[in-house]
Amino acid sequence: MQLVDHLTELAQQPKDYSRAREIFDLTNLRMFLRFEPKKLTKRMVNKLVGGVAVFGDADAPVQLYQGPASSKILKEESRKNQKSS
Repeated sequence: MQLVDHLTELAQQPKDYSRAREIFDLTNLRMFLRFEPKKLTKRMVNKLVGGVAVFGDADAPVQLYQGPASSKILKEESRKNQKSS
């Protein structure tokens, strides 16, 4: 019950975005968002069109990426793939 009270207290501070992060961490909230490109005047933007939120130990709706996440490593792998093609 203390967790619920603490979450309620955190949620009542809408201007403090660090509190929102704490709520995400306490509930293990994970958001899986879907975007589609949309043309706005002269440029294209990625517009949010849907998504799923999961809490706790719930399974993710998609397989999570397990590869490297460093932009340096990804660029190196991309160069290697281009040379081998």
